[in-house]
Amino acid sequence: MMQEQHIQEFILNQTTDWLQEDLKIIEQEFPLHREQITASLAGVLTRICQQGYELQQTTNKGPAAYLCISFLRTNLLDDNWQYRLDLYDERFYLDPIECTESWEFDFIWQLLQRRMNQLMETIRHSLYANKIRSYHINQIRQTMAEQYQQAAILLTGTIIPEAVQQLDTAGINLAAVMTLLMGEYQDYSVALYEWQCDAKQKDEALCNISG
Repeated sequence: MMQEQHIQEFILNQTTDWLQEDLKIIEQEFPLHREQITASLAGVLTRICQQGYELQQTTNKGPAAYLCISFLRTNLLDDNWQYRLDLYDERFYLDPIECTESWEFDFIWQLLQRRMNQLMETIRHSLYANKIRSYHINQIRQTMAEQYQQAAILLTGTIIPEAVQQLDTAGINLAAVMTLLMGEYQDYSVALYEWQCDAKQKDEALCNISG
């Protein structure tokens, strides 16, 4: 029990300042990658809208009402930093017609991966080299990913307006309001954006978009 306590204290000391320090890097480097990341997100949003349009033509998928960008904890075990995008009709999670794409937000996750690599090197040269197990590493990865996920949500929120301006909805039938959310898969999420369409605009295939 005492050994586990020492291990947890060691882990805490090693990881406490990771995000705080990386936020400074994000502030400096994100503007350099902003255009590329925005275009990447716009491309994924366009593809999922195209897929949604095709499903509306061939299935009973209703008007698009929710678009979720989800962080998948299970992917972390494989060092997979992809986000899952799901387009739902007004039934939300009860929508039985799957419409999904993936998005790689490498800018954020590469920072965390670099930290994990540095930690592994530190552990190898520490007194805990033979005491820290794979479940400790997975625990660190999961805990820190939750923190870095908050940074990813904030950054995504800043580029959504620009990504939407590049978005081609490809004629997809939208609900009166379509909400874009980002968070964990079928769990807690934050609303980042809304498309608002009144009846007349829907007939004309035009929508007002508001942040």
